[in-house]
Amino acid sequence: RVYFVRQDGAKAPFTNAYGSLQTAITHADDHAVKRPVFVLLGDLREEVIIPNTLADGIIVGVGNRPRHGDDSPNAFGPDTASWRNSEGVTTSPLLVIRAQGWKIMNILFDVPTSAAAIELYRNAEADEAEYDGSHTSIVGNRFAGGETGIESMGSENLFNVYVADNTFQDLTDGIKGLTAYRWEVVRNRFVKMTNCIDIPAVESEFRDNVMVYAPTKGFDLTGGSRNTVSGNVMLGDYNVLNVAGTNDSWGGNITQDESAALSTTTPSGS
Repeated sequence: RVYFVRQDGAKAPFTNAYGSLQTAITHADDHAVKRPVFVLLGDLREEVIIPNTLADGIIVGVGNRPRHGDDSPNAFGPDTASWRNSEGVTTSPLLVIRAQGWKIMNILFDVPTSAAAIELYRNAEADEAEYDGSHTSIVGNRFAGGETGIESMGSENLFNVYVADNTFQDLTDGIKGLTAYRWEVVRNRFVKMTNCIDIPAVESEFRDNVMVYAPTKGFDLTGGSRNTVSGNVMLGDYNVLNVAGTNDSWGGNITQDESAALSTTTPSGS
């Protein structure tokens, strides 16, 4: 089933649109909808939690490139989808994922000033009490101007998360968290960041990412191990920017550092 969400009260071009994404998700969960799709249009302002009982859904913004959805010359109003906190809220994530297999696509996230845009969560419980945001795909979004783009939380490893073709800009942290097991983080762009990736990843792949402007930290994989980091473009001192995990494999990363224009070694600190 496809749910259309437009929060500004207008109906066109979605004549059956929900005014709240959380309401639409609750409806899908209450009716045990399999593989629901939520299509966003316009400027969404709310905090949303995906319950652990609703897996394998898709949230996708309209438009060909993620950009602000609160202004458009189109007669129907916005052509795209953007997402930010409710008025006066600064410390809550925009989206908390507690179920497996979700895909988030083509949305401009106006990142909270003191929280993450997307929080992936897994706990140590079982059966109905288990929260597990593993196997999530986050593709083709833009995360702009706040604290953190994507954060992993909880006491258990989050498995097999795919983060690809996103832009992270003007953030304190692009991707950070407590766990990352066998993630793929590929072809992302980090612009004017403090820290790009700060996570104790294990057996994960970080490939073909581009870091524009020299951040304070490029990759910090402290506490992780056995990762592959290759083909990334980094500006700044290679050994200052990066900290490897134990027994990582680093190679073919291009840096601005004149002493290692094409670095094929693991940075110091490993």
